[in-house]
Amino acid sequence: MEILKNAQEALKKIGFHCVLSQSVLPQGASLSLHVATIEIAAYAAHVAGTHGGIVAYIDSQRFADDVADFAAGAVIIKAARNTDGTQ
Repeated sequence: MEILKNAQEALKKIGFHCVLSQSVLPQGASLSLHVATIEIAAYAAHVAGTHGGIVAYIDSQRFADDVADFAAGAVIIKAARNTDGTQ
């Protein structure tokens, strides 16, 4: 996990947006690092990974709502970090 966190920080420094996702499924745990040039694309990749990419096509409104919810949560976390002096 440390390698992916380091990669995430390095990519952020050069302008990419990243989301590190952990999934725990009956088959085992996995990590994913979603990297995009725009923030909402990284959020969408995270949501697609948690739902399975097919949901984006079958239930596009649910998918859009879930991406918006995840993005809103990320904004709240960023604001909290900025107010306590961390980044």
